[in-house]
Amino acid sequence: MNRILIKNGRLIDPANKIDNILDLLIEDGKIRKIEKNINVSIENDDKIIDASEKIVLPGLVDMHAHFKDPGNTDDEDLESGSRCAAIGGYTTVATMPDTNPVIDNAVVVEYILSKANKVSLVNVIPVGAISKGREGKILSPMHSLYNSGVRLFSDDGKSVHDADLMRMALQYSKIVDVPISVHEDCTELSGKGVMREGFLSSKMGLVGIPSSAEAVMVARDLILAEEVGSRLHINEVSRKLSLDYIRFAKSRGVKVTAGASIHHLFMNEQKVSNYNNNSRISPPLGSEEDRISLSQGLKDGTIDVIVTSHDPHNPTSKLDAFNYTNPPGMLGLEVAFSIVLEELVEKNYLDLSMAIKKMSSNPASILGLKEKGNLGIGMDADIIIVDTNKEWINDTSKSYSKSRNDPYDGKKMKGKVEYTLVGGDIVVENYLLNKKQF
Repeated sequence: MNRILIKNGRLIDPANKIDNILDLLIEDGKIRKIEKNINVSIENDDKIIDASEKIVLPGLVDMHAHFKDPGNTDDEDLESGSRCAAIGGYTTVATMPDTNPVIDNAVVVEYILSKANKVSLVNVIPVGAISKGREGKILSPMHSLYNSGVRLFSDDGKSVHDADLMRMALQYSKIVDVPISVHEDCTELSGKGVMREGFLSSKMGLVGIPSSAEAVMVARDLILAEEVGSRLHINEVSRKLSLDYIRFAKSRGVKVTAGASIHHLFMNEQKVSNYNNNSRISPPLGSEEDRISLSQGLKDGTIDVIVTSHDPHNPTSKLDAFNYTNPPGMLGLEVAFSIVLEELVEKNYLDLSMAIKKMSSNPASILGLKEKGNLGIGMDADIIIVDTNKEWINDTSKSYSKSRNDPYDGKKMKGKVEYTLVGGDIVVENYLLNKKQF
């Protein structure tokens, strides 16, 4: 198919300040024309999509998802994860390095990119580990990882406790101008905690994690980033105290960006009051005050990015008691945008254009993906068409993931992706995966 013409849709592109009823023409996988009433001669391989009463957006970009490939493919793999992404409107996904082996060398990066090229429906950006084996002892070969295609470094799920190693990582990342993304958790404080420390954890008889476990590491890394002058991304901010430090650092000119997950934005600690393992996440869900503070942080610009934190675990791994040995994590790719539309936009926490910006152009910019996250002429035709009035029930049994750890199972949703295009190829059509892509 050489050309696709999308007609009569409400195009919203925050990066280019577009919000209007327009047509969009795609040729050879690129955006070629955006204007009113585009007329072209239709040939056999061309397609016209009527987007009347729909919104047309840049494909979403997720900075934090776990595809577990290689090594833990019973939980998820590049193919199943990419299907979740496509059905949820994500056209580019940065995949975390908690694989086996860890993404700490060029060979693993090359494996992921090669396999993704064959089986993935979306663009995959491997995230390189900060330290070898994510053990926090020896720096990974960051320059080699960058040359292999890595555009973000993280020991996600673990903090780099050695301050000198973290400082060196920031120095090396500055050379290639790639941000360090940190999961902030001081294990001396969090210990074997499984939820937020407070009245509820005491009532439930569970070990709690104090807010300081996150905030102490946030403060340290902000100081190091300011000293080095390098880019720091605080991933999955979950506490009001951490947010206050980030806001202060930004006022000082520190090159820091921050992300919050849909889970921390829309749920609080009450979600685990029934010992539901599918609602356990790291960092743990916060108080209602924390949740409201995160929403305010989105509005005032302290939080730059909304992430899915898609973290699949196969059903058997979630059957144990609610304790330290049970792996934290939730699904998110398939439902994230619908939740943002309903819980953020419709409830007036954030306007639609700003929500789209924090899920498309902002993460694309942080990752250095110049041809992603916007609808500019000549950009990659990574585009989604969303029916904001579509109502549906999230049925986890029908998920495209290999796992079922979804805290939103049974939730009534409003707003669904009708089309997903990646590089001009239609991978989702009429709310379903396009079988022509398999």
